[in-house]
Amino acid sequence: MGKNCKAIGFAIYPDEFDRLFTVKKEFDVDIVIKYSNNSDRTKVLQKMREVCLLGKTVTALKEVPSKLKYKEKIEI
Repeated sequence: MGKNCKAIGFAIYPDEFDRLFTVKKEFDVDIVIKYSNNSDRTKVLQKMREVCLLGKTVTALKEVPSKLKYKEKIEI
C-alpha cells in the first residue's frame, strides 16, 4: 500500500456462519401421514392442516422411506 510498515490481516467469511449456527435436527419431519389409493384425500389434507396449525412439520406419503426419521406416524 505504499507504506513502510509491518501489517497483519484477517478475513471474515459470512458464508461460514451458516455452517456454524445450523442446528441439526433429530427428525426430518414431526409427523408422517401414510395413506393409500383408497384414502379420503380430504381427510388427509384436513389432518395435515391440523398438524401445521400446531406448529409441527408434516408430510403425507403412500410409502414411507426407511431412512426417513419422524416422531409419529398416522395411517389414514
